[in-house]
Amino acid sequence: NGLYIIDIKELKINKEKQETINNNLKSKRIQKILLDSKQRLWISYADGGLNVCDAVSGLILNVIENKIPKTETIFSYIEEDPISGNIIFSTFDQGLFVYEEKSRTFRAFKDKRLMNYPILTLLYGELPYINKERTMIIGTDNYGFKLVDLDSEKLIDIPLSKARHH
Repeated sequence: NGLYIIDIKELKINKEKQETINNNLKSKRIQKILLDSKQRLWISYADGGLNVCDAVSGLILNVIENKIPKTETIFSYIEEDPISGNIIFSTFDQGLFVYEEKSRTFRAFKDKRLMNYPILTLLYGELPYINKERTMIIGTDNYGFKLVDLDSEKLIDIPLSKARHH
């Protein structure tokens, strides 16, 4: 059914902005949404694809045009790295992708082993027991949780015995 835009001050639907945004969407079948620190809506669709929309004007931005791997790619989750401002995407069948804010490029993560896991969710956080500040937990389908070092973009292997002590 598209997006509902709610005016927080008046606690009602902003029909004008809602209409502007919904008329510009690729599809009304929305999978995930992220409002980033630059007031952009990153919208992935259940039938594949991705749009970036200016949350203020409702207009589609061309920051990712012709840069995503395949138009039918379903992005299962979207998260912003609060340190770099990069946007990180998970997929059901192609691993992790990143939109690099500085270079404005969209690419796959460096560790190709990530393509082996159907990724369902992402969680940004700090895990002190592995001595890494910038880590992301990925939830996979049938493979449990995996850790990713955001600096090297590689999977982190940690013994469960080490994790249990903390």
